[in-house]
Amino acid sequence: MHERWVPVLQGLAVRSADRVLLMQPANHDEAIVTGVLDGFTRRPEPTRETAATLEIQRDEAVRVASVDGQELIEVFQGDEGPVVRLLHDDVHLELPGALRMKAARIALEATQGSVEVDASDDVNVRGEVINLN
Repeated sequence: MHERWVPVLQGLAVRSADRVLLMQPANHDEAIVTGVLDGFTRRPEPTRETAATLEIQRDEAVRVASVDGQELIEVFQGDEGPVVRLLHDDVHLELPGALRMKAARIALEATQGSVEVDASDDVNVRGEVINLN
C-alpha cells in the first residue's frame, strides 16, 4: 500500500479511501486535491468557526426588532428544544432561488383555516405510502 499526503483545497472534506481529483499546477512541485469523486457517499459536515455565542437561560429569549421598535423574531429554549417564533400575524418568506427543508420528520399544521398549495407547474408527492383522508 502506498500512502502519500497532498494538500487539499480549503473547505474540502476528504476521507480515507475517497477517490479524488488531483491537479498539478505548473508552478508547484506537488499535486493538489481539488475534488472528491464519490458523490454518492455521505459527506461529513465541514467544520465551522464560531464567530459569536450568546447563552440564554431557559426563562430568557433573544428578540430582533425593527428600527421603529416593532418586534420581529424571538428565539428561546422550549420544552422540546429551540423555538424560533416570528412575531407578526402575517409573514411572507420570499427568496429568489429554491427553498429546501430537511429534517428527520416534518409536520405542517394550520391551527385555523386551510392549507393551500399553489404551483405554476406540476406538484409531485413522493412517499412509501401516501394517505389521503
